[in-house]
Amino acid sequence: MFRVLFIEGSFEIKESIKDYFMTRRESIFKMDFACDMLDGLDKVRAKSYDLLFVDQKINSGPGLEIFRILRENCPCPVVYITDLGDENEIDQCNAISADDYLIKPASPSDIFDLSLGYAGRDRSGSAIKILECSGIRMNTVTGLVTVDGRPVELTTKPAGILRLLLENKNAAVSRDEILKEVWGEDYEGNKRVVDNHIKNLRQLLGKKSDLIKTVKGIGYMIREMRG
Repeated sequence: MFRVLFIEGSFEIKESIKDYFMTRRESIFKMDFACDMLDGLDKVRAKSYDLLFVDQKINSGPGLEIFRILRENCPCPVVYITDLGDENEIDQCNAISADDYLIKPASPSDIFDLSLGYAGRDRSGSAIKILECSGIRMNTVTGLVTVDGRPVELTTKPAGILRLLLENKNAAVSRDEILKEVWGEDYEGNKRVVDNHIKNLRQLLGKKSDLIKTVKGIGYMIREMRG
């Protein structure tokens, strides 16, 4: 579970963010909301968060000092949502040592996409390898697979095949290589077992299934969508 705290004063904005996240990846993100900096400070003292979003309007005046205290209690990455309309706002970003920022108006999809990026990092901030191809994403550490942001549950063999195809994106991978990497060098069964698992994988990928191409006489490849 990737825990995110939003410090946002607008009820409407909070509801739109909550609704969007729940329709996309409710099982992955755990969301909390704070109405102001003091409320946010109480929450980070009570819980551990992986990512923090702060609205610039909340963080004015004495909020900057509260923010410094908040960062001492919450070492996770902080995303500042700002107009960036003048030098004062840029100075504020620098003053709070924001890790990232979004420029208003930041849509729920913008916030979701950025959260996905940070969910691909471990708690120390070290990058985790993310494999991608035209909306298909695989986190090689957690094994999480998503299609256009929606989680897809794969068993061991389809997941192994997908990883191998993503690692060799736009290049053909032979059935022999798939068998060796996914089933192991000692496998002595029929090569056509690969075809059955490819069929299963395509079904699980839904509308992205056509990204997996059959390469006649060789095997398969996953090809990035052009345009």
